[in-house]
Amino acid sequence: MLRASSIAALCSLLLFAMSAHAGQNFIAIAYHDVGKVVLADNSPEQFSVSTQNLAAHFAWLQLHGYTLVSIDDLIAAARNEQALPDKAVLLTFDDGLKSLYTEVYPLLKIFNYPAVASIVTDWLDTPAGQTVDSGGKLLAREAFISWDEARQMQASGLVEFASHSANLHRGIVANPQANRMPAATSRAYAHGSYESFADFNARIGSDLARSVASIRAALGTSPRIISWPFGKYTRSTLRQAARLDMPISLTLEVGTNDLADLASIRRILIRGNPGISEFSAELLLPAYRPIVRAAEIDLESVYDPDPLQQESNLDALLDQIKDLQISHVFLQAFADLDGDGAADALYFPNRHLPVRADLFSRVAWQLKTRAEVRVFAKLPILAFHGQPFDDRRAVREIYQDLATYADFDGVIFAHDLGPSEGWSSNRAQVLIDFSDELAGVLRAIRPVLKTARYLSAPAAFDESNTSSLAQSLRLYLDHYDYVAVTPQLQVADKPDRYLDRLASALASFDGGLERTIVELQTVDRQSGTAVPASVLYTRMRRLQAAGVKHLAFTSGDSIVSKTDLEQIRQGISLADYPFRRR
Repeated sequence: MLRASSIAALCSLLLFAMSAHAGQNFIAIAYHDVGKVVLADNSPEQFSVSTQNLAAHFAWLQLHGYTLVSIDDLIAAARNEQALPDKAVLLTFDDGLKSLYTEVYPLLKIFNYPAVASIVTDWLDTPAGQTVDSGGKLLAREAFISWDEARQMQASGLVEFASHSANLHRGIVANPQANRMPAATSRAYAHGSYESFADFNARIGSDLARSVASIRAALGTSPRIISWPFGKYTRSTLRQAARLDMPISLTLEVGTNDLADLASIRRILIRGNPGISEFSAELLLPAYRPIVRAAEIDLESVYDPDPLQQESNLDALLDQIKDLQISHVFLQAFADLDGDGAADALYFPNRHLPVRADLFSRVAWQLKTRAEVRVFAKLPILAFHGQPFDDRRAVREIYQDLATYADFDGVIFAHDLGPSEGWSSNRAQVLIDFSDELAGVLRAIRPVLKTARYLSAPAAFDESNTSSLAQSLRLYLDHYDYVAVTPQLQVADKPDRYLDRLASALASFDGGLERTIVELQTVDRQSGTAVPASVLYTRMRRLQAAGVKHLAFTSGDSIVSKTDLEQIRQGISLADYPFRRR
């Protein structure tokens, strides 16, 4: 069996792969339990697939020319020792449930398919007759494979075992509101304070080392793969795994992989017991950019000095977002108390500004887990505490603190005051460069984080506005995953014609319609009056008819009424979109 035995080997392997093998793609698929009856979505069995459907998946792959590859095959291809076959697929099975031996292993032998099986070693080390806490659900020890069964599967040459941690496949209390968040990436919160970085690193390192030792003792070989529980990891946890000779990791990010991705392999998560039509679509979907339908939320709509009222506000927000059936929330992580556009206080612990409330983490986590949306944190680039910071170190540390204490999926950079004319002759580029640096700070902790940036509509109509507005759609498209354009309909004589012109302007840029989000305001900024929901609905439909794919709206600092919510939902919902992906 090939083995990458050090961090140096990992680095050389990945550098070689990136230079010599970019474009040699493979797909990885993540299964969990097999054989159980699958109940409604969000049930404990939502990640189960029937044995019949799994066999059908295997047969479909064989019939349609897919080649099942092992980790050895991927490493050999990266080392230029063999070619990666076309339509290569890596099969993986997480959690080490009993069905791995009773249902999956017989099928692997029939089809001669290799697979990676990820095991939580504390679960397998639990004595017979006791229970295992599997993600908050108590299961009998006998619900998992035995070490003897693992040895049989390993001896066949078809199954390679990966560490799924010793005891990180669980939630830990990670904020003052006692939300339980992934143990592998969250700072534990207890007795009024957060775990230090040193203690966090020691906890992760100790867990991974214990898992490696357990696998080595039981199977006679150490794992070279870490499968991150819940797909969550950071740059520091990747380094810790590599130090333990686990340079290859499995995540739950969606997409295809090339040979440069062995340190963070993306996998298609199978859930809902898909039949052949759904399964085949899953293999094609990574090529599609997900459609974004978003609501911008100001945390002032949730915050209240009375904890009971604050919880009531949060419940109302979650109900609203669930009813909308959208994909994203842009959650403002700062408080602009004087209305000047700058951050006067923050909604997360940090080293530089007052904390209005330690609230961002809770609201973001509740939105992600209860409303099933992706959360982008909204922050300025430089506009903190009433004027642009001259101290960029302080801004970097604010962004680092956000990523440390909250779990979120992206950042959307707010309209920013920017540097003064005397500070720079090229304000647009200065802000872009610094935002790239801030994205790097975030990605050191949240590696797969996406970026977006707000743009005023005049900059989309006319690139000559770049100098005066310090904004440029062309430059933004080169630097961010998405650009959020805010139409200024309050100054338009004919709003419908204005929207048509905007859609046409966006289409004139390469990738303009694919990567721009048009965000409509629910309040007329000039008059201060609410825009009727029927008007918002009409505008959303008009933009879609003009080719705009991604839409958002801002709810301001209040919860939208039920009547208005229904009309907005009809204009923005993704409920019936055929390529929806969470």
